[in-house]
Amino acid sequence: MTVPETGGRPARPTEDWPGPVTYVGVGNMGAPMARLLARSGGPVTVYARRPEVRAEFAALGARASGSMAEAVRGAKVVCVCLFDEGQLRDVVLGKGGLLDLCDAGTVVVCHTTTGLNTLHRILDHARDRQVQLVDAPVSGAASEIETGKLTVLAGGDAATLDLVEPVLGTYGTVVRAGGVGSASRAKLVNNFLFAANVQLVVSAVQLARGLGISDEGMLEVLSCCSGGSEAVRHMGAAGRTPEEFGAGSSRYLVKDVAAALATATELGADPGLLEVVVRQGPTTMTGKPPNGS
Repeated sequence: MTVPETGGRPARPTEDWPGPVTYVGVGNMGAPMARLLARSGGPVTVYARRPEVRAEFAALGARASGSMAEAVRGAKVVCVCLFDEGQLRDVVLGKGGLLDLCDAGTVVVCHTTTGLNTLHRILDHARDRQVQLVDAPVSGAASEIETGKLTVLAGGDAATLDLVEPVLGTYGTVVRAGGVGSASRAKLVNNFLFAANVQLVVSAVQLARGLGISDEGMLEVLSCCSGGSEAVRHMGAAGRTPEEFGAGSSRYLVKDVAAALATATELGADPGLLEVVVRQGPTTMTGKPPNGS
């Protein structure tokens, strides 16, 4: 796994820009990513069903379309950022789905965190359509994207990653994880660990209360001591109780925990202590993911 040496705000387009780029999925995470892409100066189309969203992106310099077929026609790279596996299957797979609409030779970049079963189905269908696939889940908060703090994990062959990196670099720091599927597996482990860290921090704050230490005081101590973590940082900035932060996080983490456990089972890997902590911690982070995915 390689990490680029450059930092700061994402790179701007260069002479290496691959050609027309389409962005699908302008939700909570996708919208700020697409805004940076639209402002890049490259040829960009944004697919959005709502007229007011199309107007916003048109004002930023992108071509905006309410037809997915029109949006992806002629695109060299199509970036997809959807909430969960259920949405990903609905939009990308099946007759008339995104893969069926793409031209042969298109590169589809999947930013949605997904388990191996869905990813393999997408990869098989992409090969049938002579479409290349890059799995590229992202790490970072939506509020941090426009300040250049998003990380894009990327899995694919080297030549394809060379092609798409100028695009992905407009909204994040690209970390190459290996071949197709490697980025998704790494992201699942990362999110599984983050879920465990949330459980541990909530438990630590609850212990601190019993010792007469305020929530704010304990989080401040953890933020500058060896017990600190990204979970501590996010929890301290949230302006909510640790329990409320855990409950809010579980909406997003439960689907990733489920996917991580399913992937571990499929590959015969042992999640070990991570599973114990996630299952037994004070916040419910296991069970049926949202939308049944």
